[in-house]
Amino acid sequence: MCGIGGVLFSNKSQKHIRQILLNMEQLQLHRGPDEQNIWTEKNHGLCHQRLSIIDIKNGQQPFKSNNGRYILTYNGELYNHQQLKDELHTSYSFKTNSDTEIVLAAYINWGTQCVHRFIGMFSFLIWDTETQTAFAARDLLGVKPFVYSYINGEFTFASEVKTLASVLSNSLDINPYALAETIISPSLSGVTDSLFNQIAILQAGTYLQVNQDGIVETNYALTHINPALGDDKHIITTFRNEFERSISYSLHSDVEIGCFLSGGLDSSYIAAQAQRQNSTLKTYGIVFDNHDKIEFSPDTIVCSNDKPFTDLMIKKYRLNHKDVNISQDMILNEIEQIVTNNDRISVWEQEISQHFLAQKASKDVKAVMVGDAADEMNYGYFFLLNKQYNTSPLAISNLFGGNERLNILNPAFVKLTGIKDYLYHKYENIAQTAGYHFDKGKEERILATTTLITKLWLGRLLHNGDIHTMNSSLEGRVPFANQNLYQISKTIHPSLGFKNNIEKYVVREAAKGTLIDEIRLRKKSALPRDPRLARAYQQILVNLLQEKNPFCEQYFNTQYLNKLSQDKYITEQKRMMIFSCIAAIYWGKKYYQN
Repeated sequence: MCGIGGVLFSNKSQKHIRQILLNMEQLQLHRGPDEQNIWTEKNHGLCHQRLSIIDIKNGQQPFKSNNGRYILTYNGELYNHQQLKDELHTSYSFKTNSDTEIVLAAYINWGTQCVHRFIGMFSFLIWDTETQTAFAARDLLGVKPFVYSYINGEFTFASEVKTLASVLSNSLDINPYALAETIISPSLSGVTDSLFNQIAILQAGTYLQVNQDGIVETNYALTHINPALGDDKHIITTFRNEFERSISYSLHSDVEIGCFLSGGLDSSYIAAQAQRQNSTLKTYGIVFDNHDKIEFSPDTIVCSNDKPFTDLMIKKYRLNHKDVNISQDMILNEIEQIVTNNDRISVWEQEISQHFLAQKASKDVKAVMVGDAADEMNYGYFFLLNKQYNTSPLAISNLFGGNERLNILNPAFVKLTGIKDYLYHKYENIAQTAGYHFDKGKEERILATTTLITKLWLGRLLHNGDIHTMNSSLEGRVPFANQNLYQISKTIHPSLGFKNNIEKYVVREAAKGTLIDEIRLRKKSALPRDPRLARAYQQILVNLLQEKNPFCEQYFNTQYLNKLSQDKYITEQKRMMIFSCIAAIYWGKKYYQN
């Protein structure tokens, strides 16, 4: 896994372009500490920061084709690279064993259609020195990031928004709609639009072509959900077989692979299946100070204690496990760093756990498997069955306090943006483009809301996973986000997805025989966070509000924030709101320009 970046069609000198690339290299060094290289020619340049996972001795980038015509900078893992190499060996003479060269050879042989052959996670750009054009692409589900700007004919791209934000620092202004969405509807934010008007996010399953006349984007893989009633046993068996293949893909590496383990269904299924194929698997789980004293409520997102289930997994499957112990002091000392690592404003407290898990695991391994995407792709959220939360485009936002969150924003800002109407129509359009309407029957409402979850919620989840693992120079592999698994998942009918009133029914049935029932049938409980931090969050907010902060004054209702910071009774919802405010204010301190 790596960092990529570049400048094309620049009006700057080659010396200036090279300096921009060197700056990018330093800003993204955490993504690729093993090796850094730069390529420049005329008014174009590419850079690469490498985290060596496959063919460690070779595959240096930017990578040139045999004839020198094509230059590639690539971030990702192509799990089926060996199969593709077998197909391509008659048309291309390979000089490495890296998947990097296979990406390039596939493009040379199949052109833009190469993306349909790839199984894995990727973002890359290929520069054609002969035609002076570029081709860039991002994987089907958007596991790996690609952001870019196009200003006055100059195309600049990178792996992270904060990299471009630094390079373009004098040309940036905040996208008010993206900011407001992050506050009101955090779970669905940060995917379609960046927080800066001048920076765009290449969407999942999309490629773009660049020449001196501009940019053309193409959605290469429609990801609409197309459920149909079918043979339940066949669907479950097919899912099981493809999942086992996905784990096999994820374990392929020239370095040791670990796994984040929460004791929930998803990560436990990964660990149990991986253990069958790799007896040396290392696992990592979160433990807070006085963990057994935390009060878990069945009405909250984290509804039960993971620790007994993690311990059961360790014993049953003889896992090589390490607890990642986190104290409140550790969290409070690093909270500003944690939330500003995420250049799209942190929205979930679970990002704290991701941060410390990645820190710990990166001392032992270079890559970890994570359980992300299982819920989002396989009817994993029980609220989908509740009419109250799937009856309109904004219902899912309101489930997590969207109406109350409006109070966080400056009333004048809310009025200026008309943000509620804006988001209503945005989400409605996403669902309708996929063919679903919120005002029809139960199944259609489920599918409309599921469309938002797979298009937006999943994208935000995958972004968070990438940003927090890569900040510790750790590759996150996501077996459930395998393209072939997704093709199966999107055909599953809601009646099967929630069969017997059980969420994620297909995954639970597929895990039979691999995963013990105590965990296979366990109710969903999100990655742990410590609810006892509420008062400490309030104090951080008090301190931030005492500072002069033009960003906060312009966009937020400081009177409401002061009230929030003084509330005696803090619900789960309010604690999450306070965390959102802290994250947003820290982000504003770092990026806001008067």
